Amino acid sequence: MATGDTGILLGTTGNNLYDALGQNVRRVIDQVNRTAPLLSILRVEPADGKNVCWDANIGNASGPKVYGEFEDVNFVTDALPDDYVPAILGFSQYGKPIQISSRAKSAAKANANPEALMNVEDRQTANVINEIARGLNGLMYTGAGTANTIAGMWVNQSTGAFACTGSYAGVNRNTYSGWKGSSPTTQPVTGSAISVDLIEQTRTNIFNASGEFPDVLMTSPNTFRVLKNIFNGSAVRRWSPSEVADTVHDELYISGMRVIPDYTISETDTYGKMYFLNTNWISIVTLMPAEGEDFFYLTGNDGKSVPIPVKALPIANLGAYSRLQLLTDLQLKVEKPNSCAYVGNLSLTVS
Repeated sequence: MATGDTGILLGTTGNNLYDALGQNVRRVIDQVNRTAPLLSILRVEPADGKNVCWDANIGNASGPKVYGEFEDVNFVTDALPDDYVPAILGFSQYGKPIQISSRAKSAAKANANPEALMNVEDRQTANVINEIARGLNGLMYTGAGTANTIAGMWVNQSTGAFACTGSYAGVNRNTYSGWKGSSPTTQPVTGSAISVDLIEQTRTNIFNASGEFPDVLMTSPNTFRVLKNIFNGSAVRRWSPSEVADTVHDELYISGMRVIPDYTISETDTYGKMYFLNTNWISIVTLMPAEGEDFFYLTGNDGKSVPIPVKALPIANLGAYSRLQLLTDLQLKVEKPNSCAYVGNLSLTVS
């Protein structure tokens, strides 16, 4: 039995891929921070039921009232709403199979290096884990939340945790206006300039709606490039030599927000995108493997990335192939949508 902060893998099965993963799990999974920037900063929570459920606080931000001496309290007008409503999301299951042919194993074994076979198994496993992490990271932004998929941050004005209309987690925003994301009701016209004013106005809208400021700004890579040019690099954090090995990007700090480029954010529409996150209210909820199921934690080598449990399910060898399936059950949870926002359609030209 192998144990550690990577999780647990039990026994041997005669399945080459499964056994190789158990022996070399540390080498192949410490890469979340290199592959999936968003996953590396969000906290992970274990599920406490078969669905992701919480009480949705549908109230808006409001300040204190000035009371005169002996003035009575009017709870109808003065108190924050206590009409919590249930928010419910189903779990999504994502994974990818691994398969290595007998020929590939034989060719590796023919190498004079005794670790050649282990290397080819590690490499194949690492590539699959990389694909899982990168795919999950992208779906946290744009998952539609239907048919066993992740409910992401933004698809359009009515779909996604940061949307302004429609429903999220079963709660209708037309009924509960406090459940709306603080994204602009109408997104900027196509090709709008990225500016400090735009960022500050969005932060103001978030604060007015939720009473809190966002702390992280995730951007598409070209949007990040424009922001660096706007600030002439003056707000860019410079990593020390000891940190370089554990990170793959610069960081900006703008208006109290940590700005991080994420290369999984799609720019197929050629326009920039910005996601304003309040990480106090965003988490990844995971469904832990059942008793007896073997798993490991997908994590990072920076000492800070959060662990996501991934089941390792050995599949009977078929013909000339050794097979293994990796699966994880999880969902993105945004407990306070009005503390976050999405802004898109942005020009990638420095104005």
